[in-house]
Amino acid sequence: TAGHALFKVPGPLFHAPKKQAFDWSVRNAMFEVLFKHWESYAFKTMSFDDLRERMKAKVGDRNILPNLAYLMEYGAVVVTTENDEVVTVRLSAQGIDLYEQLILKKYEF
Repeated sequence: TAGHALFKVPGPLFHAPKKQAFDWSVRNAMFEVLFKHWESYAFKTMSFDDLRERMKAKVGDRNILPNLAYLMEYGAVVVTTENDEVVTVRLSAQGIDLYEQLILKKYEF
């Protein structure tokens, strides 16, 4: 009997609900829009209204401010504000490198 199951154990009676996966779509779309802007205009800033309009085409009416604030705190974007309102946005060098490494697979040969 050593090493053999004497009593078969069935699977669980109830399955736990799946964990909700993190939705990367807003951040990915934001990086894509800002990276394309950077490719054309280098470090020239993009107006927030222009970013919002381009993001609307990709993610609809979803709020982009929380993701923009996160990316700003992370150091991936540079944000200019006036009276607590976002005015302009651009990718930082760290943001460009992050996008190239994670999305464009810069170092995978």
